[in-house]
Amino acid sequence: MKTVFSNHYEVAHEFARRSQNCGRAGNIFFDGDTIYSYGHHFPVARFVDNTVVFTTRDYSVSTAKHINIIGSALSQYRMVYVPDIHGSVSDNLSEVARTVSESLKKASTSRIYKNSYLNVARIAYENLKKYAELIKDASCNKDLKELDKLTNAPNLEEIRKEEQARRKEENRRKKERQARIDAENAEKLEKWLSGESDRVPFSISKTYLRINGNNVETTRGAHVSAKSAKILWRMIKAEKSIHGVNIDGYTVISWNGELKIGCHNIPRSEVLRIGAILDTL
Repeated sequence: MKTVFSNHYEVAHEFARRSQNCGRAGNIFFDGDTIYSYGHHFPVARFVDNTVVFTTRDYSVSTAKHINIIGSALSQYRMVYVPDIHGSVSDNLSEVARTVSESLKKASTSRIYKNSYLNVARIAYENLKKYAELIKDASCNKDLKELDKLTNAPNLEEIRKEEQARRKEENRRKKERQARIDAENAEKLEKWLSGESDRVPFSISKTYLRINGNNVETTRGAHVSAKSAKILWRMIKAEKSIHGVNIDGYTVISWNGELKIGCHNIPRSEVLRIGAILDTL
């Protein structure tokens, strides 16, 4: 069993697959149901059944990068965010209460960002409540109800609408930025697809596939054997259900407008393109 991986992205994806108990690459490692940055003093995420409990703490610039990599790899799971992912509700309560208190105080003095601060308070409370339900800890119900009163602002619906509008605008800008990034990396992608290069930027928007030797590889750093890929492709062509099918450790989640397998979302057009190539092998 491979336990030392090539880079941070690969070890994060291996943790997301849940196919083994340990692994490491650089300063990220996982042990059992938990993945860490630098050491056991900074757990980033852990599995509780099929839910991921994810930390809201920050430590350094490099740890922040680790958090982003791990968060991206786990994006297909339901997420619950609390400061201490191994702590009880009581352990997390004081820190969340401080976040709520500070956010409400800022909301009371801010005209422009009032709703954003109120929303931060509400999200922090809701995640703590989800965590209590997840780990079946009702010991702090009274304190949670007090937090609920504080965060249940009368204009919450208005806050949510404004937040939705803000996110819509952010998504529009994000798509524009991503289009520019894709255009800048088009040449690098072509070289990777043709086999001229083994390096491709993770910043490209879509997941692409190529056949390299006996493997089918993705631009996200994963690979399966061409033999296994053929089995899956034949099932797709035969219009058989592939939900739950496991290919070299990656489980198919869905096949609709795209192939969702493990933590990868592969466009339908890319699946059909690589499938046509597999038919010739």
